[in-house]
Amino acid sequence: MILRALRLAGLAVLGMAGFLPVISPHMTPAQTPAPSLQPWAEVGLALIRQCFEQDRTAEALEAADKFAWENAGHPEALMQLAGLLAIHAQDERAAAVFGRVNDLRPHSPEVLYNLGVALYHCQKLDKAAAALAESADLDERPAETHYSLALIAAERGDHENSIIELRHATERAPRHANYYAVLGEEFSQVGYWQGAAAAFRRATEIEPADATHFLHLGDALIHLKNLDEAIRVFQQAERLDSRLPHIDYLIGFAYQNNGELEKAGEFYQRQLTIDPNHLESLVGAGVVAVEQSRFNDAEKFLRLALANDPDHVQANYELGLLWFKTHRYDQAIEVFKHVLGLRPDHTQSEYYLYLALSRSHEDAAANSALAAWKKLEALDRKVRSEEVAYETAREAAWTGAPAPPP
Repeated sequence: MILRALRLAGLAVLGMAGFLPVISPHMTPAQTPAPSLQPWAEVGLALIRQCFEQDRTAEALEAADKFAWENAGHPEALMQLAGLLAIHAQDERAAAVFGRVNDLRPHSPEVLYNLGVALYHCQKLDKAAAALAESADLDERPAETHYSLALIAAERGDHENSIIELRHATERAPRHANYYAVLGEEFSQVGYWQGAAAAFRRATEIEPADATHFLHLGDALIHLKNLDEAIRVFQQAERLDSRLPHIDYLIGFAYQNNGELEKAGEFYQRQLTIDPNHLESLVGAGVVAVEQSRFNDAEKFLRLALANDPDHVQANYELGLLWFKTHRYDQAIEVFKHVLGLRPDHTQSEYYLYLALSRSHEDAAANSALAAWKKLEALDRKVRSEEVAYETAREAAWTGAPAPPP
């Protein structure tokens, strides 16, 4: 689950004292009154704005370059020009103009903040982080700056520092749902599902009409094995927005993991009614049918899934299981070997390969498969033990997650 669009939508931009607040399609304007400019400057900005609005981009940029040159010493005019450029996603030019304003008015937290945001959109992450960090030092680290620093850390894969910055952001803006949503995503990235669920749940409390918050909360709850609650949360998401992609599949998946196969099959069928080629719903419906010994249905669903993705590991494994359960051992052996070619560490395929070979009286091959399975099973136990230790350590590391405000 990536919240990239949500992240960008949350980038607020501050207005420099006495300057026009900068806004762009990805940003929320600050409520700062615009300063008055000389009439000739207003005319120049109006011309640039008109050209952009009429899709005369080349003409707008030519006029913007001329305006920047003519007003090279006027920070107020340049700030407004940068705002226009940012609005129309001219991030490179906006960053250059913000940089010029910063040269004219150094150590302004608002200018540095806007410069950092523009550089972020240009993917100049090191420079963006430096500008935002300086802005934070000068302006007591407001919530928006923490949030922007968190996004840069996340872009770098530094989820630990991203979480630290997001915690600061949520402390300073406890009613900002998007900060909690991105915090939930960052906790998800490090596998701390308790923290992810708490953050997403807080987002649902702040914005109870936003279906995507419930969608992400449901995903975290599945990882926590809180399946009854996950089902309720997914169903709430569907009530809020029935057009959410894959929502019926997700409800079906939660029901399947909860052992409610009839309901799981029902929701997989609903998803397939909307999208007959939905791969994971085809596999899920096949799994349910195998579990219910509806082998003809299972074969139909799994073959449709494999027609879409011949190397889908689970679909192949389930088909092999189907052949094994219906005593077609030669076919099962072929499929389990194919799965192991795709995933040599697929322990269950190695086990059923051993059983199928044994029942086909291929004793030497069966003994070889049994030995391979024992090695994989021992490795699985070791990995599971390490995962428990890692989960314990991770829980201890992230226990300081912010509690939702009362």
